[in-house]
Amino acid sequence: MTRTRLGLCALFALSIAVAAPVPKDAKKENPFPYTVGTKWEYIHDGDEKKVWVEEVTECEEKDGAITFKVDITPDEGEKRFEVYRLKDGELVITATQDGKFDPPMLIAKAGMKAGDEWKSKWTLKAECLTVEAETTLTVGKAEEITTPAGKFTATPVTRTGEGEEKVVFWFADGAGMIRQTTDGVKEPA
Repeated sequence: MTRTRLGLCALFALSIAVAAPVPKDAKKENPFPYTVGTKWEYIHDGDEKKVWVEEVTECEEKDGAITFKVDITPDEGEKRFEVYRLKDGELVITATQDGKFDPPMLIAKAGMKAGDEWKSKWTLKAECLTVEAETTLTVGKAEEITTPAGKFTATPVTRTGEGEEKVVFWFADGAGMIRQTTDGVKEPA
């Protein structure tokens, strides 16, 4: 497996499968949990000894938007973070430790269904460079996914873009992203 261009976002750089459930007090009415303390543990590259931990550590609701920070502790390397915004059912990433996205990168939408497709033009402004890209997000048919945390009905969203690896994210309502693969390599659950 290779890392995505410039290793910009930990969210897009790994093949992962969830290994721990989202806390019971996470907001179930929303497909994208953002309650402080919500935590995911992902198995990296199918090796149960390599665990990638993501945890919501900050959350602010203002002007109809929810902004939340996810601290990331990879199985190796330095800690990272990502900042997301959820507004009108759209989940976007606005920043990472590498820089700010302006405009932000679309990740997914609430109420998505098989056949939906969106284009997202985004720009990452880092300290020493600016990266502009356009990605296409295509929603597949919901399927049952088995992970160490249990079985979920999850909707796959495939992200493609010029010069980028194909990434598939599986989102389960109330649990968030439960699996991710890069370049179509499916990891064991």
